[in-house]
Amino acid sequence: MSLFVAKTRHGGRPLAAAGRSVIYGVSATAVIGLLAGCGSSAASAARVRTSHRAKVANGGDLAVQFAGPPISLNPALGGNGGSAVYTALAYDPLIYLSSRGKFLPDLATSWRYVRKGHKAFELTLRRGVKFTDGTAMTAKDVVASMKYFLRAGGGLVGGVGDITSITAPSAYKVLVRWKTANPDAVGTMDQFYGIGQIIGPKGLAHPSSLLTSSDGTGQYIYDNGASTTNSVYTYKRNPHYFNPSAQHFSQIQVKVIGDPTSVLSAMQTNEVQFASGAPTTLAAAKAAGLRIYKEPFFQWELIVPWRKNIVPALDKLKVREAIAYALNRPALARALGAAITSPATEVAMPQADGYVKGAGWTYNLAKAKALMKQAGYPHGFTVPVLAESLIDPNTTTAQALTQNLTDIGIKTKMTVISTGIGQFIAAAQTGKYGIVVFPGAGVDMYQVAQQILTPGVFNPAHLPTPPAIASTLAKAYASSGAAQTRLYQKVDRQLDSLASWIPGVLALSPNYVSPKLVNVTESFLDPNPIPVGPTSATSWAMK
Repeated sequence: MSLFVAKTRHGGRPLAAAGRSVIYGVSATAVIGLLAGCGSSAASAARVRTSHRAKVANGGDLAVQFAGPPISLNPALGGNGGSAVYTALAYDPLIYLSSRGKFLPDLATSWRYVRKGHKAFELTLRRGVKFTDGTAMTAKDVVASMKYFLRAGGGLVGGVGDITSITAPSAYKVLVRWKTANPDAVGTMDQFYGIGQIIGPKGLAHPSSLLTSSDGTGQYIYDNGASTTNSVYTYKRNPHYFNPSAQHFSQIQVKVIGDPTSVLSAMQTNEVQFASGAPTTLAAAKAAGLRIYKEPFFQWELIVPWRKNIVPALDKLKVREAIAYALNRPALARALGAAITSPATEVAMPQADGYVKGAGWTYNLAKAKALMKQAGYPHGFTVPVLAESLIDPNTTTAQALTQNLTDIGIKTKMTVISTGIGQFIAAAQTGKYGIVVFPGAGVDMYQVAQQILTPGVFNPAHLPTPPAIASTLAKAYASSGAAQTRLYQKVDRQLDSLASWIPGVLALSPNYVSPKLVNVTESFLDPNPIPVGPTSATSWAMK
């Protein structure tokens, strides 16, 4: 979906950065980073925006904005990216991805691959952790929660790899095994992936209860009585949290506000202290004295199933290639706001492990028209398009990308989902749309491939991975260092050649932060700051 990245390394192995993932298991605003509790060379190179440190008060309330309601309050069924806030407040992850791009101990205090091949991963758990009802957490509980995630059928399950077993060798050890190599095990167990957010025995016994209550080990507990569906989601302090000094607020509320003007107003009146901004309100936000952070996050794409499309013409590679050549990316970037938008030419994002400078698609209208003629569609055709207005207010980006298609005779009939990302994801897989407009992301090719090749919003037709790509990926996942990067770059070219995920523009994701809010950080590795962290230093606070 969209998020960005930069490679971090641990023991010479690139590990991903899940915060970039986009929303889904998909992108809800979408898909996906990584490492193991230690320093990151990539993180030191990445830009990190940080609020100034100041004396903080322990207590009071915090309110943050999100554009839509949660995909689910059950972490096994929820989303990632910015929408992870709904579950991260109540469910600590095994491993915490800091906004500086480092993986820190949380429910797990240490971790390592067992033997070579990236197929077995061992975690040592923190002692003294309790669930919402005061029950102590053991490896048995973690194994049960992770297994539930695998069978629950949530949108993020495709991103964790083909796990074959999860066992508890001892009371505080967990061992995860994969059928094929997973070089990004650490990144799939942070706060942006549901498998790492551990649910207690009480919640697992009654999964439906997780939609109106929480049973995690996080700093806060979901308070359904003080919440209003689709409007305000309230979280109160967890009295059993293992590190009370990190709980800087009496309660945290997530307020659903989608309209950019309303978001700015909420920030100006202190209704919320953190919010996702928009290009149309950047100048006003700056004038209002708000801190503005901007990191690349959304790479907007035209998703076109390459077989069995509802529009037969789109099954033809030459037609999809024509679409790729028809996008005038430099002009689109200027029209959408050059200050926060740039052309995107390949599935891998700049700075991602697997990106090939100069590769991908360029604008060539003459070639696009010639390909349409060769494919037998010199006058074009009509295609139903699916878009959403939650992370694309007023469908500005979707309309801009599809407008270029008229230059090669392709007319579009757009359906817009405005009720929620979950509804959008479901609609994308109905088979009613020839093109789906959505942003993707990923810090390396493991994340990108897991995102777009897994059945879901990026693979609406649920098609199998082409053998040539599967072979290259298998070799890459078992490799490390420069050899892995070269294989990731090969996959980047292979995926581009399918012209099924056609990149358009890369957009920075602006966040607005109240001057009173401190300890807020973000970076290319994680452009989705979360109010809570494993230590007080990584938790937000108020001056």
